[in-house]
Amino acid sequence: TMLQREGLTFQQVARKKRFDRIGQVLLLIVGGYSFYTASKMSLVTLAKALGQKTSTVTAGFATLFLGGNLIKRLLPFLVRGMAPAYVLNKSNSK
Repeated sequence: TMLQREGLTFQQVARKKRFDRIGQVLLLIVGGYSFYTASKMSLVTLAKALGQKTSTVTAGFATLFLGGNLIKRLLPFLVRGMAPAYVLNKSNSK
């Protein structure tokens, strides 16, 4: 739609789009760094409160995440009354 505006050349539109992309990349970098910093500060604070090392708390979070993901993937197969042979037909092949 910017190319349909009167008074804007193709080079001006390209320059504006490039400037917008740079702004988007910078916003993603700042947001990612902010998330990283907040996560790290929360982890250190939790580790101090529990009296544990940060690596122990990190391993605990990783275990919770992986365990939750495993449970989420197994729940569709844990249907009451379903015979084991039906599981093969119900599984999603990706």
